Amino acid sequence: MEACKLTRAHEDSGNMCQPCLFEDKQIEATQYCCDCEELLCTSCVAVHSKFKATRHHRIVDKTDRDDNSDNTGGVIGPREMCSEHSTEPIKYECVSHNSLICGHCIVEKLEKCNLNILSESAKEFIEGPELKQLQDTLDALSLECDQRKYHSEENMKQLDYSSDKALREIDECFKRVSTYFIERRDQLKVQVAQLKERMQNDLIHSECEYNAIQKTIQTLRQGCTIDKDKSIELFIEARQTKPKLVKLKKRISAAEKQSRIDEILFKTDPSTETVLRSDHGLGSVCYKSGTLVKLIVTFVGYRYILLH
Repeated sequence: MEACKLTRAHEDSGNMCQPCLFEDKQIEATQYCCDCEELLCTSCVAVHSKFKATRHHRIVDKTDRDDNSDNTGGVIGPREMCSEHSTEPIKYECVSHNSLICGHCIVEKLEKCNLNILSESAKEFIEGPELKQLQDTLDALSLECDQRKYHSEENMKQLDYSSDKALREIDECFKRVSTYFIERRDQLKVQVAQLKERMQNDLIHSECEYNAIQKTIQTLRQGCTIDKDKSIELFIEARQTKPKLVKLKKRISAAEKQSRIDEILFKTDPSTETVLRSDHGLGSVCYKSGTLVKLIVTFVGYRYILLH
């Protein structure tokens, strides 16, 4: 009898909640249980999801019962499951919390929330402006991505150009520095050669002077070797030789000064020492910040605001 009554109630109830009809309540149904083959209102769905015997039943929107049920009452096709209750399908949209929920969520914590039936929310979304806004935003993001990709390719070319330019400038700087130091080296070598030649000339001149002095000494020596029997001549020669000896000593002293040589030394310029001690001789490599393009995406509902 109960089976017949359920069948008749199902036939006569229209869109009314069938469990409520047994209590003579006329409440419009919102959902359909594929296992019980009954229309349910929101309150009965919450109760349905609470009890162990019925909590795993497949609940669909009443408008989808023909699409989700076969002749045996089974559910056709996969269902999106609740993130909080993995065994329960999503049935509602909680407008208050902007979330998709199942019947368990209603019983546990959302009894006072503003709830929409999932199918109605989906229909409103598709027919409303939000879907178009989302599609426009995706198109804008795709265009933005293409533009950024183009900029990236252009930046790659600029990177190749700037790095090649820096390498050329390094080579040019090295060439200039090398040329300068080669020329400076040659100048210093000329200076060393000139100093050496001047001191060599002084040494040669002093050597010639020593030879001349030696000849004079020999001549004077011969004058002082006159026979002792000729004492008067020897006395006179000795008297005449003494003043000459003073001059000879002066000549020897002058020749000695001329024969002195100074050691030729090389002293590194302080600026060169600074460069040699530096970790960035020649120069340094740095970068100049170019135009930095930032993409700021602000999410507002289903709309994205692109800011440059």
